[in-house]
Amino acid sequence: MTSYLSKIRDIPIKGEAIVRIIDSKHGLVAEPSADSDLLVSTLTQILIFKKGVNRSSTILDKESVQKIEIIEQRKKIPLLTMISFLVCSVIVYLGSSYWLVDNIAQPIVPGVNLALIPFLLLGSLIAGVAWIWKTYSFSNRITFRIVCTQGDVSVFNCAFEHREDLMDNIVYFQPRVDI
Repeated sequence: MTSYLSKIRDIPIKGEAIVRIIDSKHGLVAEPSADSDLLVSTLTQILIFKKGVNRSSTILDKESVQKIEIIEQRKKIPLLTMISFLVCSVIVYLGSSYWLVDNIAQPIVPGVNLALIPFLLLGSLIAGVAWIWKTYSFSNRITFRIVCTQGDVSVFNCAFEHREDLMDNIVYFQPRVDI
């Protein structure tokens, strides 16, 4: 327990002992850092500090916590599979587009100078690339959701490698736990 801190990021701690501090980048820490998000548990409160563009701080009373959820967000499909899917899609697009243009009379899409069906196939190929980007643009992470009795939901995102820190210390963020 860290008891000598009187405030964290300019939020005063009401004379309470700090039980646990979980940093989004470093996991369980003894001292709060200024460069990442923090999840702090005191004897009666939970504090969530967010860094970045939407810098904010949330203070929750432990007695108002209805449930705590931990959601794992992991990449499930290997990158090599996705790249091979993209290459095969390009090959199918080129082959089917050339065949369609030669064998079926189609209207031309103005401004793009493409036949209509190859244009739609190109749109589906672009949608596939967007799906790959969406799938691989985030890193593996853990989302810690706290649902309060008033219906408020607070969220803390943590790097996946600190999953054990969250799982081992979840009891300190629940109400009515004697420490």
